[in-house]
Amino acid sequence: QWLSSLDSTGQLVWAQKQAYIALSHAMNGAKALGFDSCQMEGFSPADYSRILELSHDLVPTVVLPVGYTQTPSRPKLRFKTEDMFF
Repeated sequence: QWLSSLDSTGQLVWAQKQAYIALSHAMNGAKALGFDSCQMEGFSPADYSRILELSHDLVPTVVLPVGYTQTPSRPKLRFKTEDMFF
């Protein structure tokens, strides 16, 4: 009922926010399987829709490339807790 009370722009914004919830789970799942991933915006949703032949009611929101990193990751830098919180 609440969702149907929103106009089409409001529904799109809500749906895009929900996509980011699924995106975070996909990124965590990829990492658990040993893959790297990186969420990307700044692409052309219209071009993606055309290439993927999506219907007008599906709007590409984010791209998630998944794969193996080309170079080994650097060691993680961790500050001491006492240096971060006082």
